[in-house]
This record gives sequence, C-alpha cells and structure tokens, in this order.
Amino acid sequence: MRAVVRLAALLLLLSPLSARAATVTLAWDPPTTNTDGTPVDDLGGYKVYYGTVNTPPYKGTGAKEGASPITVPLSAFADPSKPVYKMTVPSCLHLYFTVTAYDTSGNESDYSNSVDKTIAPTVEVTVEPDDDGTLALAWTGLSQDDPGAISGYAVFYGLTEDSLTVSGKVEGQVTSAELSNLKADTTYYVAVEAVCPDGTAKRSKVVSAITGGPGGTRPYQGGCSVAASATPTDALASLALLVVLLAARRRSR
Repeated sequence: MRAVVRLAALLLLLSPLSARAATVTLAWDPPTTNTDGTPVDDLGGYKVYYGTVNTPPYKGTGAKEGASPITVPLSAFADPSKPVYKMTVPSCLHLYFTVTAYDTSGNESDYSNSVDKTIAPTVEVTVEPDDDGTLALAWTGLSQDDPGAISGYAVFYGLTEDSLTVSGKVEGQVTSAELSNLKADTTYYVAVEAVCPDGTAKRSKVVSAITGGPGGTRPYQGGCSVAASATPTDALASLALLVVLLAARRRSR
C-alpha cells in the first residue's frame, strides 16, 4: 500500500462573490510528496469537510454542493497545479472547514487544521426621497433557497459617509423602512447592516439621497419606522479570510 499523500500549504479563503448565499472559496498548494518521502504520482483528489462543531467527522449539511464530506476528484479542477474549489453555504451559520487529500488507492490523509467563521450576508440598499424630510429605504433579504437565518437589520444614516449613526433596528425578514423628520433639501448617507443571531454583522455599501423640500426645519435627526415585510430576494455574501492550514498527518481510510 502506498503512503498517503501529504498536503502542502493549504489556503482557505472566504471571499466576496455575488450569490444567493455565502460563497466559500478554497485554494491550496497540491501535495508533492507522500508521508514516506516519495513523490506523489497517484493523487486522486480531495475531500472538503464542514460542520457546526469543530470535531470529526464534520457532518455538516446545507451546502448547495451536498452534505459533508464533499468529494472533489482531481479531474474537477481546471488547473490541478492550482486547485480552487467554491461552495455555497447557508448565511449566518457558524461553520468549521477542513480538507483532506486522497490517493487512487483510496487512502486518505488526516484532517488539516480547521478554520471557522460565521458568514454574514451583505445586503444591497436603495433609497428614494418620499415626503418632505423623509427617505424611503428598501434592501435585499435572504433568498428563499438560502437555509440560513437572520435576526434582523440595523439602519444607519448620517450627513457624511464616514459618520453614520444607527437610527433603528428591525427584526426578521422585514426589508424596508422609512427615515423621517430629516432636514429638508439635505444630502443623507444611509446603509443597512444584516445581523446574524450570534451578533455577526455585515454592512452594505453606503448610498445617498437628497431629502425633498421645503419640509420641516428640524436639525439633523431622524427615526426609523418599519414598513410591511417584503418578499425575500437575492442576497450577497462578503467575507475575507486567509488561513494557512497545517500539513496533514497520515490517516488510512
């Protein structure tokens, strides 16, 4: 029996990508030597494990690609010398990831060390002037095919892009709100933050609008009043994480 291949430096990246749920991108250096020091000439592929508990056997579910582990044969990579694999996972779920390599005889390496992250979605926001001194906000929520859970959204606003203040919070899948009692004929900057049950949050890009006039003459102030719930639409996920995983130790399957 040949020695199980040794994984070289393995990279796991949670990178921004437009998707219906959070997209995880994994990239790593392919192994070059077996645990006995001989060159790798029978690499079969890799197995991607994920789960909500950082303990083997990492029996995660909910990814679009299937339950853990996900077997990825060498033939699935466009460039086997630079393996990259993308998978779609539920938003707002705290997940652990680890990878193994296997040879053509079915021998599998030990788990790499794990990395973990709660993957919060990023919303897209639109804002339009409504009545005098009022701005109407709408944003995208989790799509119906995203099995993740969101606790709510926080609405931020301000007179400059870098000085936003929280105006209010809405719970659940409400995807619209109204900022009222604002100063007329004034440019306001707004953003919406998706908040996961564990408190992890991701803020949207800042957008701006000018309030109508003449309107009220109150100084810079405002309040957030929740409108009716909207049908969830596509969500974007944005995260960045770069972790070097340790070389795997030998483990027979």
